[in-house]
Amino acid sequence: KARVDAGALDAEKHEHRDQHGIAHLGDQRLFGHPDAAEEVFGELVVVERQDQEDQRDDDRDDHEHDAGEDPEDAAKALYEEGRKAYRLGDYATAATKFEDAYAASDLPAILYNVGLAYFKKFDLSHDIGDLRKSKAVFENFYIEAQRDDSLGDLAEIEKQIKEIDAKISEAEAEEQARLDAEAAAAAKTSDVDELKKALEPNHEEPAGS
Repeated sequence: KARVDAGALDAEKHEHRDQHGIAHLGDQRLFGHPDAAEEVFGELVVVERQDQEDQRDDDRDDHEHDAGEDPEDAAKALYEEGRKAYRLGDYATAATKFEDAYAASDLPAILYNVGLAYFKKFDLSHDIGDLRKSKAVFENFYIEAQRDDSLGDLAEIEKQIKEIDAKISEAEAEEQARLDAEAAAAAKTSDVDELKKALEPNHEEPAGS
């Protein structure tokens, strides 16, 4: 089996923080591999492999004993597809892939990526539903972090949720302003139509003529 680099282990003991302020400790193992050091790449939680060639050999050995697809391998593949999509700015695909990876693995650390993908997706979709989904996922992530403090600092997760709440309030205000403007425009159009109708000459002949 592959050995974990000592330097990588030391790095794992330090807290990592992304640009949105969510802190993560690198001592959790994704997908149950002892050589998978969790770190933060930009905004995403990523998995770096040590001695990847040895790992591929191990995977090939595993497949010799299992003709079907390993659920763990499927989860890893979905996770990598989500990470690639996120890097390319395809946040809708990233969110879906991360959700599928979470469903296949039940690893709470992936919830962080799901929440961020929906948060970023809103910037392109302007769909407030994306922000609400992001908030719901981060709230679930908070619950998981209460059970396992290696997932992140609770205060920082609360800060992220508050940031999402602020964006939701801003989006709701913008949506209400748009609806009010449309209603005012419709009312103005209706008033103009009524005025035109009132000014039109009456061509009806008097009764009895």
